[in-house]
Amino acid sequence: MFQMGGIGPIFGQLGFFHKFTGKDYEDKRPHDRYVAETKRLLKVLD
Repeated sequence: MFQMGGIGPIFGQLGFFHKFTGKDYEDKRPHDRYVAETKRLLKVLD
């Protein structure tokens, strides 16, 4: 259940904002949000 609850969608969004649109977006809040949520999920997994 943990995997379906967040890992896939959040990691996917982080990859999208980090690799594909990071330089195109002036607003850095989406990138920062997904970085923070990814770190939180990795702490839970640990």
